[in-house]
Amino acid sequence: MSNIFRFSIVTSFLGLWITTHVPESFELVFGFILIFTFGMIHGSNDLLIIDKILEKSKYYSKLSVLTAYLLIVSLAILIFYWAPTLALLLFVLFSAYHFGEQHWEHSFTKSNPLTKSTFYFCYGMLILFLLFAFNDTGVKSIIFEITGRQLVNLHTLPILATLGIYTGIVLIIELHYSRILQKWHLKSYSL
Repeated sequence: MSNIFRFSIVTSFLGLWITTHVPESFELVFGFILIFTFGMIHGSNDLLIIDKILEKSKYYSKLSVLTAYLLIVSLAILIFYWAPTLALLLFVLFSAYHFGEQHWEHSFTKSNPLTKSTFYFCYGMLILFLLFAFNDTGVKSIIFEITGRQLVNLHTLPILATLGIYTGIVLIIELHYSRILQKWHLKSYSL
């Protein structure tokens, strides 16, 4: 497990803990500081992802990939303007997958693609629903401001339980599978 991976996991949970122990005004200022520092670094990471796509493909130019990226961002802005409920839902779903992928992409190298994708999504939803559970009133307020829909219950506890059980089971299976592969790999070298 790399140091960057460990650092990202620990800081994610540290951030969740901080939000439950500081005043909302401090949280807002701290959030803006993080957005304008680490958020910009994270955004520039998209350019690295584009470079990775270009390395693997001989069919696309940098201009075509950047144009596609800007069109997708523009489309997201338009959807947010014309269909805010759909935009919010898509934002949460894509963010969940993205969080999971960023935290675990180097750990599931031998897994089948469906298991990886499902785990990334469920782990990301687990992180988001932890945030939702700790900030229930604020989340409902934001949803109402964006969509005009008043939610009575986010059902965070049963969703957290389901996501926690699933991610825990997959992690246990993957850890066990990795140990079996390591033992088999070591035995094959000793023969």
